[in-house]
Amino acid sequence: MSEIRVTSSTSGVLKYFFALFVSLKFSLVPHEFFKDRDNYLGRLENSEAIFFGVFNGETPFIFSEPFFAFLNYFLGLFFDSDFLLSFYVFINTFVMLLFVLFNRRSLTYSFVAMLLLFAIPYFYGSTLGAVRQGLGFNFLMISLMRKNHVTSRSFIFSLFVASLFHVVFYVFLFLVMQRYIKKTLCKNYFNFLLNHSVFITEMTQ
Repeated sequence: MSEIRVTSSTSGVLKYFFALFVSLKFSLVPHEFFKDRDNYLGRLENSEAIFFGVFNGETPFIFSEPFFAFLNYFLGLFFDSDFLLSFYVFINTFVMLLFVLFNRRSLTYSFVAMLLLFAIPYFYGSTLGAVRQGLGFNFLMISLMRKNHVTSRSFIFSLFVASLFHVVFYVFLFLVMQRYIKKTLCKNYFNFLLNHSVFITEMTQ
């Protein structure tokens, strides 16, 4: 039993160090290699105006991606734009790699899955390119790592938080909420029929 614990612990440490190493390498890739980085740098450099504009703009607050605006403004008080953008890339890559590596206990399976992940263009897009979407997507992956079902309240909440980083997640939130409401209504209807059938049975005895 002790050997199994050591092996499992060693495997977990290796996974964490691998994720840290790859995430750090990706975060150091020059911004000039990505066409959207200038846009992100512009948002970071004007984070104060954008953040306060969320409260005064014509777009409703929850559709103005307020969490992303606040994160940029708050962290921008302590760090420069270049570092912050690299930090976001690091976080996006690290969370996605942890999701892949720790979804299975087998170290071999995890690294095979990792190699396949590196072959998918979306991985580079969501971690290195679409930084804002990646930050929102992190909440979904963390929820799934906790084994939350897609119609669970925890996962729905993570979708709502993700939507405050990028409005595209509201589409998925709407779809999941539809499924959740249908599931809840069906369950309540079934309980209603069951309770009344028991009541009627007792009355006729």
